[in-house]
Amino acid sequence: MTGLQYFTKVLTTFNGRGRARRREYWYFVLFNGLFTYALMGILTLIFGWPQPNTEALINAHPQTFDEMLPLMGDIYLQYLTSPAMLGVMIWGLCTLVQSICLLVRRFHDIGGSGWWVLLCAVVPYIGSLALLIVALIEGQPRENKYGPDPKAEEHQPYAPYDSAQEEDEDEL
Repeated sequence: MTGLQYFTKVLTTFNGRGRARRREYWYFVLFNGLFTYALMGILTLIFGWPQPNTEALINAHPQTFDEMLPLMGDIYLQYLTSPAMLGVMIWGLCTLVQSICLLVRRFHDIGGSGWWVLLCAVVPYIGSLALLIVALIEGQPRENKYGPDPKAEEHQPYAPYDSAQEEDEDEL
């Protein structure tokens, strides 16, 4: 399979059953990132990037952080509500279920329960590190309780060599 085929496979998979190889996970991350940046670039070219009024912040001469915070919030809100950022957020919401299902299937590939995804999402920093480690660990090379090894299924394009079959062909 090519990287784009892995990407479309993940986008069309809405369940956490089975196993996902490292290759499937990382190709999804790569193409999802590329698509996100391309979407943001295209929407920025079409609608432009917001030009917030920073003069209000400069002219206000805030003395404390508490005085500066509302002004900074207005600038941040203008960036956050730009069409490019809204498009990226909508894309992120559209791919959220598939991303979670992919992580669950990745946990299945190493023999872990998919419930670990929830735990990793709740625990800050350590959970992100755990997800990175799971993404880097090679899956179990044999069938486990979540299904057959996806790597073994993909690498069987040829039948094993059989010398008896060659002798039968010579007789024909």
